[in-house]
Amino acid sequence: MLAQIQNEYPQDVRIVYRHFPLVSIHDKAALSAQAAEAAGKQGKFWEMHDLLFEFQSEWSGLSVDQFQEWLIEQAGGLGLNKDRFTADLNSKAIADFVNGAWNRGVEIGLPGTPFLLIDGQIWPQS
Repeated sequence: MLAQIQNEYPQDVRIVYRHFPLVSIHDKAALSAQAAEAAGKQGKFWEMHDLLFEFQSEWSGLSVDQFQEWLIEQAGGLGLNKDRFTADLNSKAIADFVNGAWNRGVEIGLPGTPFLLIDGQIWPQS
């Protein structure tokens, strides 16, 4: 929906994506953000992002270890170099980046996800 709005109003709509992995309530939140970043290192951030959302019902019940195996398998299906993806997925740099995104979100008081600002106002308003 956001992509459609941006396509219809390209001069008026800017989409800014920031990770806010809800690690306090989702055991695979950090790893899924790390997967998107690892895929991004090979130019496939949005492909992994979209795959994670599309198949959430498939992986949400997996253990963290099973989920990591699932991610690596999916990386191959996206045409990623699986060895490089696996190394990036488990890298300290990406883990630190994702953890920093969580911490920044908490510091600025993000209420959760998704979080939308329209003309500087939180939407929907409570």
